[in-house]
Amino acid sequence: DDAEIKRVYIEDAAQGLGAGKQLSNALIAQALADGYKRILLDTSKISTAAQGLYESLGFKKRGPYSEMPADMIEVLVFYEFEL
Repeated sequence: DDAEIKRVYIEDAAQGLGAGKQLSNALIAQALADGYKRILLDTSKISTAAQGLYESLGFKKRGPYSEMPADMIEVLVFYEFEL
C-alpha cells in the first residue's frame, strides 16, 4: 500500500524553474496509477527548499517510517502523502 520516493535530486541549473514540482507531481500521479494508498519520503533537514516543495504539495510531516540509526533520524525530516 505504500510507495517510497528515494534519492530524487534536481540539478543546480534546473532549480527554481519548477522541475522539482513537475517531477514530484509525476511521481504522485504514477503512485496513484499504480494503486498505492500512501507515499513516504524523507529529506535532509538542511534541504529547506525540498521541505517547502513537499509541504506545498500536501505532504505532512511524520516520524520515521522504518528503523534507522538515531544519528540519521537527527538529520532527516520525514513525510507522508495520502493518495
